[in-house]
Amino acid sequence: MSTVRLVTVCLAAYLMFHCAEAHVANAVDMSQASVGAIGGPLPDLIVTEVTAPDEVIIGEEFTVSWTVKNQGKNMAYQPWMDRAYLAQNDPLEDPGILLATHQNEETLGPLQSYRVSLTTVVTPGTRSGAYYLVVRTDAGQAIPEADEDNNILAKLIDVGLQLRFTVTPTSDPNGSIHPDSPFTILRGFDQRFSATPDISYGVDTWYVDGLAVQTGGTKYLLSNIQADHAVHVTFKPVLGYTLKKYTFEDDEEFNEQITNNNFIAPDPNMSRIHVERTVDPELDPGGMMLLRNLTSDDPSDPDYGQVIYARAKAEFPLTGASEMLIRFEYLFSSSEPGTALLVYLSNVPDLLDHDDPASQEYEVLVAELPAPPPDRPGGAGSGRFGIFEKTVPTDILDFTSGCYMELELVEPELLQASTILAAPGLGFAAASSGGASAAVDSWGPEVHCDGICLDITWDNFVSEADFLTVVGECGSTAELGGGSGSRVCLEGAFSDDGFVDPLDVAGWDWTLGSDDRKNLCKGVPLTGDTEFAGFKAADAKISAGPMLFADAPEELSDVLIVGKRDALGVTAKLEDRLYVFDRHGQYVRWFAPSPDRYNVRLVRGPDGQIYQVNTASGVVRLDATDEALVPPGQTTFASEPRYGKFATVYVGIQGEGSDSFGRPILDAAFDRNYVYVAPVVVSPDGAEAYAVAAKLRLLDSGSPPYQVVQLYDDPPPPADNQYRNALREIEVDTDGNVYVINAHNLNESDILWRYYPDGSSERVDLGREDSDTYIPDPVAMYLSDPTNMLYLASGQYNPTDFNVTIVHGFSIDGALAAERSITIEGMQHVTDITEDPTTGHLLVVGFGMEDIPAYPNPTRYPFYFPCLAEVPYGSDSVQAQILEGSHDLALPMSIVWTATAKCGGADMDLNGSVGYADLAILAERWLDSGCYPPNWCAGADVDKSQRADVADLAILTQYWLDSGCLD
Repeated sequence: MSTVRLVTVCLAAYLMFHCAEAHVANAVDMSQASVGAIGGPLPDLIVTEVTAPDEVIIGEEFTVSWTVKNQGKNMAYQPWMDRAYLAQNDPLEDPGILLATHQNEETLGPLQSYRVSLTTVVTPGTRSGAYYLVVRTDAGQAIPEADEDNNILAKLIDVGLQLRFTVTPTSDPNGSIHPDSPFTILRGFDQRFSATPDISYGVDTWYVDGLAVQTGGTKYLLSNIQADHAVHVTFKPVLGYTLKKYTFEDDEEFNEQITNNNFIAPDPNMSRIHVERTVDPELDPGGMMLLRNLTSDDPSDPDYGQVIYARAKAEFPLTGASEMLIRFEYLFSSSEPGTALLVYLSNVPDLLDHDDPASQEYEVLVAELPAPPPDRPGGAGSGRFGIFEKTVPTDILDFTSGCYMELELVEPELLQASTILAAPGLGFAAASSGGASAAVDSWGPEVHCDGICLDITWDNFVSEADFLTVVGECGSTAELGGGSGSRVCLEGAFSDDGFVDPLDVAGWDWTLGSDDRKNLCKGVPLTGDTEFAGFKAADAKISAGPMLFADAPEELSDVLIVGKRDALGVTAKLEDRLYVFDRHGQYVRWFAPSPDRYNVRLVRGPDGQIYQVNTASGVVRLDATDEALVPPGQTTFASEPRYGKFATVYVGIQGEGSDSFGRPILDAAFDRNYVYVAPVVVSPDGAEAYAVAAKLRLLDSGSPPYQVVQLYDDPPPPADNQYRNALREIEVDTDGNVYVINAHNLNESDILWRYYPDGSSERVDLGREDSDTYIPDPVAMYLSDPTNMLYLASGQYNPTDFNVTIVHGFSIDGALAAERSITIEGMQHVTDITEDPTTGHLLVVGFGMEDIPAYPNPTRYPFYFPCLAEVPYGSDSVQAQILEGSHDLALPMSIVWTATAKCGGADMDLNGSVGYADLAILAERWLDSGCYPPNWCAGADVDKSQRADVADLAILTQYWLDSGCLD
């Protein structure tokens, strides 16, 4: 607080008034003159009082008041001006910073006074410090006075920056903000805000003073506060949310909220602790719940000598959703058949006797989770949590009084402690007084996609905006946590695999092709054996629809790419075109395929023919013929591989619109006699349907025009917890070995299989993070026969650099082994791979994205762009190029090598004709092996089989004496 000082400034100057001309007095109306009679008394204006705050804040209004008195002996005739200003130096000399002016319009008689009160402000930019607040009356010296130097009065004040500001937080309905009421805060300080959405809502946008400052996020930091602010947060419906999750990181929460069947006896030796919170530094140092079956040692117990099952029960919030997903992590100590976790839903908090018939009114068994095999996640001794997920309806009980979930650990009656496999740190190796154990973590129900049917943008339409949202989320896992609340809702109609990737893009493309398909809210079922989406299989009609084909040009240059257009039009973004490029990425031309939607793969046949794999039409030959090579259809198989039963085999999507079921063909491969496709659906008599790969023999006629020759399946062990119905790509090598990949994010279900002609198989696990073959969400499988390498990439973002992707190479000589890793910079997502067989160069196509909008606008140009990388033989790092030019390719889906060698490659010496010089080269390298690109044994290995042999001689004979081989 400053000290108030009134400073009267009296100067010893002498005021002289001089009238230059004698007739001035005669020219003035003396009744209005501001001077007395010549030589008479003059008025004398002074400031007698100045009132203002001792402290004023720059930029903040305050009031200044002053009083002016005429202490002279004559009238002071108006008008004159008063001026209030700030001066840091001599108030008489410093012109100061003007605060306010007052124009006096009244005459002031001797000893009369007036008071002025004005609101003013110190303008921003003024330096803080001590100032004189000066008021000068008759500032312009409009009237002569007896004393001209006594017209000011000053008060010393402090001028400073505002030290405290008011922040006012508010929120829209459907959520709250904290802090939730206005508060003051010191200048320069920060304030953190948190938003808590209501159930089924998420944070939409944060605003400060009406301007959007952050999209999403439950936390917002208002930093370096320099003014008053209004902070506002809005909420939006979300596609998914967690009702509650128990992570067992707090002893107090565990003891208060987990009901158990622990028995505490007066004699501690008789007590049984079936359920407890425990910590394991490797599995979860934060904590988890351990369930342990123990034998009753209390002779007074009716169950004396019996193993008592562990039971744990917890309450979860109610939900208005029609379904909820039960989810938790688990790890068993035993893989003995019969060991399982039983999952109950209940509407009462107490542990009920499951044998009591009356308990059915209060609880229902919704799932039985058997202990998986020891080498699987969650299996005994694996040291890795498995994940359980199951969606259950919420109308199975009346939950108005509460919603509870119970876990019960059961086991075979004869299971002994010696059969329990140890898990370090969990005490799983029970003594003779115990039985099986299981650890549980992250226990809680979730809600996904409730109240919507594929409208993931909440604009009341299933449209291209939803399609673009899926594109923008490519490279992510399909789980809670996306901008929409749940990326599960972004999964395509036939790709429920836990990943968001180009396969989901293809699924949404297919869904948007028909209004009836937009009713497939839960995706496409494997079969129509059960009621689904309002229909039964008996009502479904199988129809592939009319088949249309492309009019392909005769010359295709080096590579052909199929992809989505870079178009401004809304529907045009979903249209496919075929783009011709040379091997260096130079654009040649485009042409339109028919159909111009749903094309997911380009495949080369044994004689150079090009085929499209279309999710609606099947395998389509890319020419002007009317040949529907593998259309959707159904056939039978006498003894399917999993159960040995008679089965119906569904190839491609069956039915129409909302009556669709099955799986589309996603990939095909050829040898000279068969077509190999994946996936197809096998529906055995009396057993659960599943997906496999199939070997088809083409027929000259019939419906369908093919016959299933072989089904490729690796029958899972009992109680297997892997998800194997997510087959997506297939390849076949020259020895007849078939390669198939499966992609699913739960329980390490990313798998590569090799099926041998003798019926045996080999598998490589791609889903284990601790392995050197970890390739989550495997995509873009390509088999290089010339180099005996199988290539794969991940459909997920590279966790170390999202602008870099890795292509992994497996040797197919002997056991499958990871031998090559290719780093491609400047490409975020790989969609397909092909190869220049003459040089061994790989051509990798994909796409990148930048400035991904939170709400994609279909009327704007795409935010994604095409990329191509050429990988020289033996190279391990390349830079991708953006495919630019006069084309409109935006989202490449597949690439295939289309160039053919002139004269079949038999012109070994490259002189333009096939003759004796070429025969001499072949003879010189006859039966040489180890032929590799780019030399290929000086060209003698014409068929790129790594050996110069009779097959190459046959090609040379076929083109003998042909010329024009270099044209």
